[in-house]
Amino acid sequence: MGGRRDLGSAILARHRPAQASTWLLGGPVRLVIWLERWSALSWTAGLAALALIFGVTARSAAAGNVGVSSITQQLGRLGAHPVSPAAAWIGYEFVFLAALLAFAAAAQISAVRSEEADGQLDNLLARHLDRSRWLAGRLGFSVALVLACGLAAGAGGWLGIAGRTSAVGFAAMMQAGLNAAVPALFVLGLGTLLYGLAPRLAAPVLYAAILWSLLVEIIGSSITSNHWLLDTAILTHLGPVPATGLRWGVIAWLTGFAVIAALAGLAAFRRRDLAAA
Repeated sequence: MGGRRDLGSAILARHRPAQASTWLLGGPVRLVIWLERWSALSWTAGLAALALIFGVTARSAAAGNVGVSSITQQLGRLGAHPVSPAAAWIGYEFVFLAALLAFAAAAQISAVRSEEADGQLDNLLARHLDRSRWLAGRLGFSVALVLACGLAAGAGGWLGIAGRTSAVGFAAMMQAGLNAAVPALFVLGLGTLLYGLAPRLAAPVLYAAILWSLLVEIIGSSITSNHWLLDTAILTHLGPVPATGLRWGVIAWLTGFAVIAALAGLAAFRRRDLAAA
């Protein structure tokens, strides 16, 4: 027996070899889904859970009239006039969530840059794969991630704030979630442009812009109503929905800029050389 069996064989023998799962490796879009799937699920679930906590906090704070006057006054500097204490609280909290979602978008641009800097992109482009197709696939996945996170955040916020006396309905919270996704779409467009022109500067510039926008929105709006300063923040232009209504003109401008910037970034990426770390 000892001369016929394999050395180190397991107690339970495997009669069939393991089948490799290569379905997600059949194209650039499938590849990015395979590479980013756990990161995408983590961002979506994490933002939904945070929005749920924000909703519970807003409902409890509104019921106890905790800090409502100061938040309402701060939102007033941003042009928002909430109809209820709960709307004021959740609108204020969703500003933070919009900033986190913008950081998630910047992380996607950083991941694109890392693939190029680490030399992984060379192996893909050495095959029959168009540059624009690869970058467009990455960008499309990032846009889908941002929208999914926004919708998940809106649903989570509604679950947290929902109640018999709540003045914030499901439709308003879904609008708040999509409104929070607009700065992230702007970041994706700007990041694609920077990546096409100066890839090494793309991630640092994006993170600095988001951090500045968050500081101006949170700290600047509490100490000043100077619109020259407040208008330098992306988050200021959209407003803290549902404490205020959707600003369709601003959404159109930011989304239009994101589309134009992304197209310009795709064109620039086709013409430049790959840049290592």
